[in-house]
Amino acid sequence: MAAANFNDALLTLRGWRLSRGLMRATPFYSRPRMEALQLRWLRALLDTAYRFVPYYQRLFWDLDFDPYRVDSLEALQRLPVLTKDTVRSKLADLCSMKELRNAIHLHTSGTTGTPLNTYTSPEQWTVEQAAIWRQWGWAGYRFRDRIAVVRSHAPRAGAANERLDRLKNWLYMSPYHLSEENCRRYLRLLAQWKPRYLRGYPSSLYILARAARQERIQLPSVRAAFTASLRCPMRYSWKASFTWDTGLGTPKSRCRFVSFSVERSSAALPPRPGAISSRKRPSCA
Repeated sequence: MAAANFNDALLTLRGWRLSRGLMRATPFYSRPRMEALQLRWLRALLDTAYRFVPYYQRLFWDLDFDPYRVDSLEALQRLPVLTKDTVRSKLADLCSMKELRNAIHLHTSGTTGTPLNTYTSPEQWTVEQAAIWRQWGWAGYRFRDRIAVVRSHAPRAGAANERLDRLKNWLYMSPYHLSEENCRRYLRLLAQWKPRYLRGYPSSLYILARAARQERIQLPSVRAAFTASLRCPMRYSWKASFTWDTGLGTPKSRCRFVSFSVERSSAALPPRPGAISSRKRPSCA
């Protein structure tokens, strides 16, 4: 456990360093410069896929797709979209023989269906962390600012629904236990703990905001809320659900709501830092 926590902290630090360098500059690149950078790292990704990933080796052969003759991003349109069903049925063939020893095991919670198990490389995870750091930095976040997280915590039977990460200064609350009683307890805890930021699924934050409005509980310390992973349905619209009278923010606190949109990003990020431009600049309300 200690080794896992150390590795997580190390990758987080690497992501922070990347966010303060290349990631800070790329939003201001010209379109030609951005496309050249994307193409450079796309070629590196296709080379890795062809040489080390059995699934893509066979796919490229079947489609007569030459990864070394790709001269534009549009070439990707020849490749089929990688679906979750394919990942589940061909996970072993989708693993890079080069990266598997140091790979990071990831899994989804299954909130939208069946849980998904997969792997990623430390380099890709560094890029992911850098993208998050950049987004949060736009909202003013600094390391160890208090964040209340309504996601990524699935307590075992009999365990507490809340967990404090003392290193990051994050308070995790289970998104799977959002009953009216638990929402009231969460909100009272947040009013005492005074987080500067909220993080969670759009639906989870919506339920919490609705409970805050019903209970007339305000959290004036909150400066921004971060969402990701799920597309936000219209009924969870920020302007409809997270208005000032919900209690999750007050006019004085100037709370912003930031959505980390990945629906239009590439299906896989490069194995090395670089082509992070596929991430959209977050929308703020």
